[in-house]
Amino acid sequence: MRNSIWIITPITIIILGLVLMLMWRGNPDKPTQRTSAQNLRLSELAPLDPLFPTPYRPGSASDTYRELIDAFSQGVNPPQAAIDEHLKTLVDAMSLQDVRQGYLDELVPLSPLPDAPALRGMGELVTQVVQKSLAMYQRNQQREAIELARAGFVFTYRAYHNNHRLLIRDIALEQMAVMCRQIQMLARQLDPSTANLAERWEQVINSHRERWAPKLDQVLRRMRPNVADVIRIAERDEDSSFRQEAVLTLARLKFQQENHANVRQIQAAIDRLLKSSDPMIREAAEVADRFTRDDFRRMRTM
Repeated sequence: MRNSIWIITPITIIILGLVLMLMWRGNPDKPTQRTSAQNLRLSELAPLDPLFPTPYRPGSASDTYRELIDAFSQGVNPPQAAIDEHLKTLVDAMSLQDVRQGYLDELVPLSPLPDAPALRGMGELVTQVVQKSLAMYQRNQQREAIELARAGFVFTYRAYHNNHRLLIRDIALEQMAVMCRQIQMLARQLDPSTANLAERWEQVINSHRERWAPKLDQVLRRMRPNVADVIRIAERDEDSSFRQEAVLTLARLKFQQENHANVRQIQAAIDRLLKSSDPMIREAAEVADRFTRDDFRRMRTM
């Protein structure tokens, strides 16, 4: 009896070890309906009449916007007099013709979950527009309030259309909807046609955001998304903004997996993406390939 115990015990340990190894290796994630062919199609805002006049003055609106964002990215807001001047500058920028492609992309590092003060600056600028336009409305400066709110809409519209990074476009799209609601509230009595147009814009924006939602959930919202869904977005999405962000998401997912099969399919996807014909995707894949466990640890403490 004693001998049988010594024989069975090693066998039991070996079997348990094999079971634990198989459990650790696991099966790779499988794609879900979130990344169906329909959800990976390019989604664009439906065309509507513009909520702002055609820009007519020469000059760089993009340079102006970058200066304004910088002013609101410092963590401490400027004095109220300076804020008022900044908002006047925002209204003036509405008529400037030149809006350079990628003017905000340059302010957001190409890395997973980057620390980008510019993103906070965008939010703070829109907050100031909402607060100031409401204060003007309450002082019976309705036309000036509507004009400021339109300038805020133009700022968010241009941020969405003239930049590539998904982080920027997602924030800008949300802020566009905020400005639409503000215009509706300010213009309902004085300028009903503008209020109605702003309402239609909000409906179009919300519909667009609903189409984005299943993919956004995987590449921006969740800390531990479905690996196969992220790979499918990185390789097949018709919107290169989503492909780029999905590649960067793979960088951090490498170090969040207990499932070895998922780690292998992540690295295999990055290796394929390093050969992409799209230079933006190739560059993101190079970042993902270089991303280390130490980088991941530093990112978690930011």
